[in-house]
Amino acid sequence: MQPIIIALVIIAFAVLFFVLYYFSDEVSIKRKFKKTPLQKIAYINEGQVAKIVGKVQLVDEPIIAPLSGRACAYYHIILEQLVSSGKSSHWKTIIDEHDICKFLIDDGSGDYAYFNSNHLKKLIVKDHEYKTSIFKDPSARMLQFLADRQIEPNSWMGLKKNLRCKEGILEPSESVALIGRGEWKKSEELELPSSYYRILHLVPTEEQVIYISDNSETTKKVDEGGIQRF
Repeated sequence: MQPIIIALVIIAFAVLFFVLYYFSDEVSIKRKFKKTPLQKIAYINEGQVAKIVGKVQLVDEPIIAPLSGRACAYYHIILEQLVSSGKSSHWKTIIDEHDICKFLIDDGSGDYAYFNSNHLKKLIVKDHEYKTSIFKDPSARMLQFLADRQIEPNSWMGLKKNLRCKEGILEPSESVALIGRGEWKKSEELELPSSYYRILHLVPTEEQVIYISDNSETTKKVDEGGIQRF
């Protein structure tokens, strides 16, 4: 009987791992982008939900990512702390923060897309990571980041906390993918320069938020076979 029990336990863990992986945010977002047809901005109909892929084009002055000091159109930062519970430990999210300046998406079709909603599902590549521990001091920028958010870097015993901070940004001219419902607006309605004339305003729907990603799997414009996906 014992081999059967061991086999059942292994199968149960394998199923649990698959379920956690399949329904994770990252995999779910990638799946959403894969299933949604890619459209040229200029050809999207009023009220149509579609995926677009284009380059980031700044309208405002760029913002500065707090940890890396990089100029960008958008940043997403996750701060986690290693906490212990009995014999185990896990990373607990302390901050999930993003900020944005006005930018457009240019896919070369002659029209531009824009969004200004906070109802987002984000998959931004975290290409900068910062850590603190008993043996590792935080950088000056990380100390300032923590201080601005009233987070103490040390424990009540005076020891440095185990913290890790991951930062991802959207840079000017970087490829980005979005999914949303398109509404055609005059640029003045969106408080954008009149030279753009009309803009595809991406908005969330009652059923779903806006999806945004710079992950290379979501910004592909061709299939694996090399066929253009328009």
